[in-house]
Amino acid sequence: MWTRTLAFLSSVAAVALAPAVARADGAASYVVPPPSAAVAAGVDLGKIAVPGLKLHVRDDRAPEHGGVALSFADERSRVRVVVRIAVARDGAAARAYVEGALRGVSGVLSPSTLDDVAFADPQDRLVVASRGNVAYVVEVLDGSLASASSVVGAVRRAFVSGTPDFPRATVSVPKSFEGSAPVTVTVSRGARYRLSARGAYVARGRDASPVLKAFGRGPVELTAIVADDLGRVTEVTTAATAR
Repeated sequence: MWTRTLAFLSSVAAVALAPAVARADGAASYVVPPPSAAVAAGVDLGKIAVPGLKLHVRDDRAPEHGGVALSFADERSRVRVVVRIAVARDGAAARAYVEGALRGVSGVLSPSTLDDVAFADPQDRLVVASRGNVAYVVEVLDGSLASASSVVGAVRRAFVSGTPDFPRATVSVPKSFEGSAPVTVTVSRGARYRLSARGAYVARGRDASPVLKAFGRGPVELTAIVADDLGRVTEVTTAATAR
């Protein structure tokens, strides 16, 4: 019996996959094969759909912080399927994402031919996979009639060929400020962004522009999380000191 505990997250010509083996502590240990040479520009997130469900929440993070999470819910807003997409800069980074996802699963997943590299559970409720520079996780929650393999098909059809061109961003704030400080953000055309802070919070000024407000004196960090509709995410962080 496997349990979904993905902690690190908050063309099917499959290569030979090494099976999971048990470690001394009883947990599964996986050998993830090298990634294929395939390269994708990204994944068209708008094309990923689950029959009978609607997109409820989209949360954008860079691959090293969990990737883009798409939560699909039923008519009562109960999340039934979660898809995590990590468009990485290269195959090595996508492989690292798969390894991290597998470490967060309690139980054993078996090698699968669903994609170039794939591991799945026998109940068809969880798949961890990658192709080239893109890794993804499909998780079907209790109460859903969907199968993980069918959702994998939707993800694969949404791949966009080409070279990934990640959104660019700059974020600036005075290096030293008292109380609050104005924030300036510029992003690539067509990209969306949100701001996250440590040691402070982001508010809106009178003209609706972002303002960084410190909780107290000391170091603060401000991060701009910038994403586009192909699932490519860039995170830019700047540091300052609140006096």
